[in-house]
Amino acid sequence: LNYFLAPRVEEEEFNDDDMDEF
Repeated sequence: LNYFLAPRVEEEEFNDDDMDEF
């Protein structure tokens, strides 16, 4: 999993692009 995408989700709206790996 790409954990560096996790903090980005908290700042921005819940985007499927950021959670693609999840």
